Amino acid sequence: MKLPPNSCVLFDSQTILSRILEIAEKVRKSYASCNLGEIEMVWLAEGARPFAGALFKAMNLDIKVRPIKVSSYGKSLESSGDVKVYDSLDDIKAKRVLLVDDILDTGLTAKTVIAKLKSNGVEEVKTCFLLNKAEKNKGCLNPDFECFEIPDKYVFGFGLDIAGEYRDLPDIMVFDY
Repeated sequence: MKLPPNSCVLFDSQTILSRILEIAEKVRKSYASCNLGEIEMVWLAEGARPFAGALFKAMNLDIKVRPIKVSSYGKSLESSGDVKVYDSLDDIKAKRVLLVDDILDTGLTAKTVIAKLKSNGVEEVKTCFLLNKAEKNKGCLNPDFECFEIPDKYVFGFGLDIAGEYRDLPDIMVFDY
């Protein structure tokens, strides 16, 4: 697969997996005193698939896991500002949700999903992001867990895409557009 011009590796697969192991331990400790039957991990499809899978395996907790389909980008490189949640979330019975996503960009998607979960009666939502563009989201949402803080550059690979392409790359790449 030919990579876009001016792209380079931001985080290689070994660095990513090592950091996921560290975050998984922090997540596990944060739920140590909880009844595991009250916890559900919800991950945002499709981008968070590799991260959620690796995180779940590393956490080694017997909890429910489910993807939900959410979109705000479409085929664009910029968020449309219109978050579409394609799952009702009405059937989530967990009292505590760990919301897992690939990237905290503007914060709009996460805030929308959190509001929907809470309106459905979820008591607690903790967030876990692979990447955090803190410079861009200006602290609008403080993640409970994050693997990497990154600059406001377009990234792809390890689940993140460019208009549906490059999700399967093992590394996280960056380029200027």
